[in-house]
Amino acid sequence: MALWASLLVLQSVTLSPTDDVWAYPHAGDPARDALLRVWGVDGKAVPGKDDDMGSFSVSFLRFAMPAEWTKLKSAKLRLTLAPNPAFTPEMAKASPLEVRLAKREVIEKDYDFATIETALPVADAGGILAEGAPAQWTADQPILLVIDLTKSLDKLKGPIFTLALTSRIEVANNRASYRIYSREATEVDRRPALILERAED
Repeated sequence: MALWASLLVLQSVTLSPTDDVWAYPHAGDPARDALLRVWGVDGKAVPGKDDDMGSFSVSFLRFAMPAEWTKLKSAKLRLTLAPNPAFTPEMAKASPLEVRLAKREVIEKDYDFATIETALPVADAGGILAEGAPAQWTADQPILLVIDLTKSLDKLKGPIFTLALTSRIEVANNRASYRIYSREATEVDRRPALILERAED
């Protein structure tokens, strides 16, 4: 109770995901994997009904937002990409990392790839809450990527929601993919975070 009371007087809060999952047929245990991966196929970020879902790679982040935080001023998703990505800044700009809203919650302990289709986000471009890509990076160094979700605040309906990370980037193109540190990463500052700023009453 004291925690929620303290949040009421704060103007901003940084939330860690309660769960994160890399949805792919050959993914490991989501409670132990330190990396999430994202890529698309044939110019698509999300598989359609006639596509092979096992060829795509989508990752999910579940957040529990303080119930009292109903009026938000801004929201930013802070991600850290693994060093030395197999893509260029130009490729990233052409196929940015997309943030969408999953159709249902995705929880690590209940994860089953066989049923993940029911959580996939809307495939069309209108389902993208925001997107971003690193413009440059230093070799052998993690890459910070902050995606501003402020224009989609009306879609972040608390207290619990799951974000889906998607991209059109092609893993078949020199194994290009977004490799993102998960909440299991050893270095705390590399883990995903949702930074919320509360609107003043």
